[in-house]
Amino acid sequence: MSKSVLITGASTGIGFATAKDLASQGWRVYAGVRSEADRENLAQAHDSILPIILDVTQSESIQQAHQEIAADLHDPLHALINNAGIAGASPIELQSLEDWQKLFAVNLFGAVEVTKTFLPLLRQSKGRIVNMSSVSGLMTSPYLTCYSASKFALEAFSDGLRRECAHFGIQVSVIEPGPIKTPIWNKSFGQSAQSLAACPEELQNLYKKGLESFTKSLDTVVQEALPVEDVCKAVAHALMNKKPKTRYIVSKKGFVYNVLRALPDRIVDKYLFNIK
Repeated sequence: MSKSVLITGASTGIGFATAKDLASQGWRVYAGVRSEADRENLAQAHDSILPIILDVTQSESIQQAHQEIAADLHDPLHALINNAGIAGASPIELQSLEDWQKLFAVNLFGAVEVTKTFLPLLRQSKGRIVNMSSVSGLMTSPYLTCYSASKFALEAFSDGLRRECAHFGIQVSVIEPGPIKTPIWNKSFGQSAQSLAACPEELQNLYKKGLESFTKSLDTVVQEALPVEDVCKAVAHALMNKKPKTRYIVSKKGFVYNVLRALPDRIVDKYLFNIK
């Protein structure tokens, strides 16, 4: 009998690729999407994928998804992948509190509520929980503060969840991708440009040069991005290995992040971000 998994944010990018990868390996995949068009598209991707309308920012949507999945299950739910997430690139001063609330609603609170809702099903199977974080949850770059803060919070949530659920037999892992070839950053760059254009000219002049430099550096990084299949492999290991890792850094320079975290802040500021 195939095992079952719920993955949120499966419309595009990492979520879409992971849903197809797990389905091809025999999993019954409940794939959370937000629109009927996305549901129809994903339904055609593989016979073992069952798309579910699931907006992680809406409690009613989460409860409805839980009812649909619980009714369809023949065995306990084996795994949950909290993948739904959005990015945002902008100076702190140019981001409204609403921008912060929107990003945290998806990247943190959505994962918390989905986990709380499905935890009883996962206890029955002594299953796995995988949270999709980022290397930005390990180190904060200028203009990515809001995004980083949400991922740092997700890291803390994952640590606490892992320790609280250990005696249930539930294992919790965090995936920390670096640059991956997905559309997420193209969307955030567009939003950043719109935010800058909507600001008073004085603020535009203050941040324009820094943002141009930031965008140029990220363009270089994105060109060196890893294929999404590398993330799929990490997720599969976290779900199927007898001893999954607590963290998976998916990056060409994964070791660098561990080294940088051990260095004094002033050294990192100076040599990585050119801050004197």
